[in-house]
Amino acid sequence: MLLGTDKTKFLIIAPKLEGIGLPARRIYRVEAVAHYEKPGEHQVSMPLVWQGKGIRVTRIYSLKPGSYVVGVKTQVENLGNKPRTVASVLQLIGRNPVLATHLWDNFLPKYWSYRGPGYYAAGSYEKESSAGLAQKPFNKRVKGGWIGVVNQYFDAVAIPPPGSIQGFFGRAVATGDGFLVGYRGHPRELAPGASTTFSSQLYLGPKLQGKLDQIAPGLARTVDYGKATIISAPLFSVLSRVHSLVGNWGWAIIILVLLIKAIFYWPQRIGARSMAKMRKLQPRVKHLQERYKDDKQKLSKAMMELYRKEGANPVSGCLPMLIQAPIFIGLFYVLTYSVELRLAPWVFWIHDLSAPDPYYVLPVIYAFLMLVQFRLQPQMGDKNQARLLMAMPLLFAFMYAIFPSGLVLYYLFSTLLNILIQWQVNRELGVPMPRLNPFNKKA
Repeated sequence: MLLGTDKTKFLIIAPKLEGIGLPARRIYRVEAVAHYEKPGEHQVSMPLVWQGKGIRVTRIYSLKPGSYVVGVKTQVENLGNKPRTVASVLQLIGRNPVLATHLWDNFLPKYWSYRGPGYYAAGSYEKESSAGLAQKPFNKRVKGGWIGVVNQYFDAVAIPPPGSIQGFFGRAVATGDGFLVGYRGHPRELAPGASTTFSSQLYLGPKLQGKLDQIAPGLARTVDYGKATIISAPLFSVLSRVHSLVGNWGWAIIILVLLIKAIFYWPQRIGARSMAKMRKLQPRVKHLQERYKDDKQKLSKAMMELYRKEGANPVSGCLPMLIQAPIFIGLFYVLTYSVELRLAPWVFWIHDLSAPDPYYVLPVIYAFLMLVQFRLQPQMGDKNQARLLMAMPLLFAFMYAIFPSGLVLYYLFSTLLNILIQWQVNRELGVPMPRLNPFNKKA
């Protein structure tokens, strides 16, 4: 079963039988495709038949509309007059991940996210890189579980019958540019005239959260947020609930921004007040810098005294960012690894929130908002440092141009709300509004 032909998606599902007298390659013929209708259920089965000397093999693939699960049954009949031993093997053959060819490719999730073999056994989810298999193949006796190939959005896994004991294996292919993983069942002996059936399932589909564990225990672990799972999983749950109400993932992201800002409004406001006070004190700070330019110790003492007297705390301005940093990291993984956002539209030109903005509108707007945000904050350091800081939005614009548009959308609206809070506090404290020209000396 060929699932992809290009370098990034090449994958073959290859069930096979092992036993004495079985040829390495067998050509099956397709019998009539059968359709089964049951109340509330429709199933399509495709039998493939091969017959050799003293043996007949019928492999049946079963599919249901709307399901990504493929049933695989292999019926073996001993037509000879001697006992025969056979074992069922279900393996997946893939190609090593394609490495980034350009520097900017390293920012693309499809290059740095995990792509390769993985398996679940004894309550533990393990990933085995294709490079690691070349150095250290593995063979494990496992009860239940599953084994297959995972990537950013999709799983292709073989699921043995629940409770059965199988031999999981993984190794590099002889050519060195691919890998082979799968499981081997316990051999069965067939008396003359006897038959047996090997059953298994394949899951070939997206990592739809909330549905994977219904297919096989531990399959939801392939939605791998890493160490951020403790934060990312609840955030996705909230985002999913919002989406169920509004029906659009783009608007759900924006509403999630509003919810997070509402929760952290007061810490954000405290930080904004500190920033406003610091900006208001800038003329006096510059005066102290000129007065004590040759004595850093006296300058530091005078500035601390000024901050204490005016109730300004330089550290409190960074506090809201530190508090929200885990949220930002968790959402980064949610918006990067959630297949639900793949091909999900927002409005107008955004037809896929998992892909970069095709016209770079969101990155440009985000860069402009960053410039505004910097201008609202205290201008620390000399002029060259200030100008270097003002160049950062341009750097972020280039970086966010290749990020998923859903991720940029989140940071864009989060930054917009930060600006609105800072602008509100600046007005309350009578802090003059700056001009946006970073080279204007009066700004």
